[in-house]
Amino acid sequence: MTSNTKTRDLLSLGLSVGAAAVSAYVLWRTTRDAPAEPESERSLRDEKKRRQSMRCREIETLVMERGEAGTKDYRVHVLAKANEDNTTIAEISLWHDVPLVAPGDGKLFNFICEIPKCTRKKFEVATTEGATPIKQDEKKGVLREFKKGDIFFNYGCFPRTWEDPNHVPEATGYPGDNDPLDVCEIGLRQIQTGG
Repeated sequence: MTSNTKTRDLLSLGLSVGAAAVSAYVLWRTTRDAPAEPESERSLRDEKKRRQSMRCREIETLVMERGEAGTKDYRVHVLAKANEDNTTIAEISLWHDVPLVAPGDGKLFNFICEIPKCTRKKFEVATTEGATPIKQDEKKGVLREFKKGDIFFNYGCFPRTWEDPNHVPEATGYPGDNDPLDVCEIGLRQIQTGG
């Protein structure tokens, strides 16, 4: 192992530990005992949570796998309730049917997990297939994996976004990759593919 490889591995480990520490601190700050709220604020907060819960129920989903894992035919599809009485289930496109902004005050965004943390298979939204399922990416006919080992964050995309390959921002100097906008989610838990 070369010193450059050791340095990169140590840097990667350091960044992962740092991200985990920040996540733990944020979790601690948001869950510690807060001062008591006045009754009116508490009832407003409870009503907001109730409304958000009702909206979230509208997009309850079920992840369904088709094909054999580890093959080019493997796909992760998502099914959702299609009507109010929950009698019909339909396949949805995580890219097109899930809203970008999460229910609530508009400060949170939905995230589609393609690659769960602590794994290495490179999954992505199949943008050219109907219902845009998630599949394992391939290059020159070979299924792709991260060669340096497992990743230490959940990797995915924002729904309803697209990086235009004909646009080159001055800030980066690189064109878009013709896919949804990439996202690294550094939370504490592993999110399943399609979650």
